[in-house]
Amino acid sequence: MTATIAVWFIFFQNTDIVEDTNTPEYTIKNFENFFNNYDMDGILECIHPTYRKTFDVAREWIEMLLKPKWDISFIMNLAKMGIPLLPYVPDLNISSDDLPSLSLNVTDSEVDGDTAECIVSGTLTAGTFSKDFEYVVVLEKIDDMWYIVKTK
Repeated sequence: MTATIAVWFIFFQNTDIVEDTNTPEYTIKNFENFFNNYDMDGILECIHPTYRKTFDVAREWIEMLLKPKWDISFIMNLAKMGIPLLPYVPDLNISSDDLPSLSLNVTDSEVDGDTAECIVSGTLTAGTFSKDFEYVVVLEKIDDMWYIVKTK
């Protein structure tokens, strides 16, 4: 019996079976994953509900300009596959190499009740463009979920 408990202890100590999804860091990692998969709905899930409407309005305007009216994620996936978008959007021809990608790393995090500040360093790349940055990301916890409020 003792040997079985010891084996289970060693096994669980060395594996990440359950990842804590209730952290500011997890929200930032989700934002990165959604961004890199061009998932606008997922990105919006990471944004504080108060500010989502602004993003929704911007997305509606972009989608209104794209005819036929397709989801932005669909448009970006077409571009990732190398399908030119010129027939649908004048002067727009995006190759998969030109699509933006984001790499984020939370280097420090401080939680104070339902607010958190995370120092996030990262790199934004698109084609030959590359920019390193560091921001303080402010998050708020609502109903056990962390949401991005702003950067500073």
